[in-house]
Amino acid sequence: MTRTELFCHGLAQLMQLPDTHPGATDREAALLRVLSRSSAEGPLVLERDANTLKVEGVALPLWQDDYQRLNERLRAHHLQRVEVQAGTSPAELLRLAGFLAAPPAAGEARTAADQFWNVRISFTAEATAAAAERGESDAEAQAIAQRLAMLPHASVERAEALLQELTELALGAAAEERLNVVDTVLRVLLLAERQTGDALLRAAIGRAIRQLGQPVVLDLFARQLPTAAARDQVLQVLQRFGEAGARAVIAQLMEAEGLPERRAFFDAVVRLRTGAPALLEALRHERWYVVRNAACLLGEMQAHEADEALVHLLENHPDERVREAAATALAQLKTPLAGEALRKQFRNRSPGVRLRAIRAYCEDPNTSAAALTLALDEETNDEVRLVIVDALGRFGSADAVQKLLSLAKPGHPTELRIAALQGLARARGRGVSEVLRGYTADAEPGVQLTARRVLSTLGRR
Repeated sequence: MTRTELFCHGLAQLMQLPDTHPGATDREAALLRVLSRSSAEGPLVLERDANTLKVEGVALPLWQDDYQRLNERLRAHHLQRVEVQAGTSPAELLRLAGFLAAPPAAGEARTAADQFWNVRISFTAEATAAAAERGESDAEAQAIAQRLAMLPHASVERAEALLQELTELALGAAAEERLNVVDTVLRVLLLAERQTGDALLRAAIGRAIRQLGQPVVLDLFARQLPTAAARDQVLQVLQRFGEAGARAVIAQLMEAEGLPERRAFFDAVVRLRTGAPALLEALRHERWYVVRNAACLLGEMQAHEADEALVHLLENHPDERVREAAATALAQLKTPLAGEALRKQFRNRSPGVRLRAIRAYCEDPNTSAAALTLALDEETNDEVRLVIVDALGRFGSADAVQKLLSLAKPGHPTELRIAALQGLARARGRGVSEVLRGYTADAEPGVQLTARRVLSTLGRR
């Protein structure tokens, strides 16, 4: 593999590591060594156009995952050229990877160059022009703020005319995606609505705000959530519009392709605490990950009205990942219908669904160990079996203890025997000390060690 290929592969993989900062992981350190060695041998230039990504003038095969990922991040940031000088430090290379991995930030075409000493980045002409336009709109936004300051002192008729003028201005700016103008109008209107003591003026401002609750405005606000520096303020605006605001965020979540963007929109919907009707509609979406996200959100939001739709999803959706999400959501809802549906899933063909169903069953204080012992006899997945054994220890009933005593005996897998000894100690404490001593000389070293450790722990209680 050539120096340039090593560099591109290393940079693409470094971008994927979480929480990029110096010394985070051994993997990070190894990738930085690769990048530093490549940089030490001379400068490297990455150039992107509509269809190709070139390094040192050579087009990269974008069908390869790392090259495709690198090209996507350059495109997301509207970068045309990245020039890495010879001998660029590991800290700066790490900063470059973090910059590319992060969602694009508003105004970065004007400020990104200040982050680097030995890395030169060039944005596309469109991004540079947009940055200049934002600078012009800043002044316009200040002028609007000054005009809105006149509202508390204007007559009702004058206020109505001014509000209509500003509403039309904001809608036109939204159509042109001039966020600063729309943002300023809405924020000052919301502030004026809270502060005015005149009931007639407050009603007029409220009508103006409702006029701005159109998709062209709300979509513009929702789109900036992944990159907004003041995300809480954006959420406050969207929350003011209730269901319509939530629908705008949910629509962005459905279309988001990158993990950081999906996470930002997902968290926003949870915080808005509304949007259940739109999420119920999303359960019928053709894309599996949209359906999964909708199911997860309905569970997080405690949307009890969604239990019937989630049960249908659990029992009928062809994608295992979606069925697992539906099971998780039902476990969070804890409605009678959800509990009944989950209890039927102990024999589900998906281990993930069985696991979630059993965990939900164990959280119900009105259940018994009998169903778990039966499920354990039929279970074939090791992870699910260990969860059941752990649950038996927490139940601590007579039939649960008998099952644990049986599982601890030779002939069962070592992992199950160890889990059974730990479960016995949890269920009966010092009452099983003699049983545990009998396993301190077991033929299986792992069982011996567990028995001794558990006895030592019990002795300190």
